[in-house]
Amino acid sequence: MVVGIILVGPFASDYFWRGEQLTGVFGLVGGLAALTMAAPLLLASRVRQDKLPRRICVSSVGNHRRGLRIDVRASWKPLIIVWLLLGAGFIALRGAISLRNYSTTEDPIFMGLNAGGIVMVTILLVAIFSVLSTMVFGRHKHFLAVTEEGVIKAAGKSKSTIAWDDIDRIMPVLYSNMHAVQISPRPWMKVQVEGGGFGRHELELSMVIHAWNLKIDPPLLLCLLRFYWRYPELRTELTSDAVIDRMRRTNFRRPKTLRQDDSKSESSDRSAIRFRSARGLDSSPSADS
Repeated sequence: MVVGIILVGPFASDYFWRGEQLTGVFGLVGGLAALTMAAPLLLASRVRQDKLPRRICVSSVGNHRRGLRIDVRASWKPLIIVWLLLGAGFIALRGAISLRNYSTTEDPIFMGLNAGGIVMVTILLVAIFSVLSTMVFGRHKHFLAVTEEGVIKAAGKSKSTIAWDDIDRIMPVLYSNMHAVQISPRPWMKVQVEGGGFGRHELELSMVIHAWNLKIDPPLLLCLLRFYWRYPELRTELTSDAVIDRMRRTNFRRPKTLRQDDSKSESSDRSAIRFRSARGLDSSPSADS
């Protein structure tokens, strides 16, 4: 990707110099599309966060339930729309080049290749504009909610829910080198999914929560979910600002008045990945890490 961004200038200028403006514009648009793709990756590379997410509150989540709600950062939406528009322009120019080559060549093999390229470009453009229309005109929400009953993850048209009693493990994982928290249901249980389309089966196997798009410190997210999973007596905090205060103080040590369920202890986790302690969190053995 980086090499492509660096070479796009000489590539485009060379074709402009030779009088092939269409191919030159194709190179420029491709470079811009690659640049907008690299921008969110650079922003997401910052793993640790010093502050709580801005879009965090205790509010109604649905079905008259209240709980902690963290919305996906809204700043990603305009950037993704720009990237999709540039990508659509890049693909459309590729289709225009194929159409030009189709009309000028007499070789049946090249005519067939260019015709196939035009069909593929048409399919991709329809898919891109379908996604764009959903993002611009759709009213689907993207958020994470932690309630007294369980954990809810809304991602567009899909909504995943898992009750606390149905959880088997909560562990840190890496997806595409991005820190995330995976919630696995007990054997013979599934995550309850509404919508999801063709990916419904995968969503039922586990709930994966990415920390970067919530703009939350990964260890803080891990400790938050494990804490209220292990101590059901304190889940009433999730209906008030007490949970935000606990997150701000990063106080996830085992309360002396409560007894921890050994089946949910940290020693029972077998994950090879361990997040470092959340900022400000006590690193003593009694704290989650």
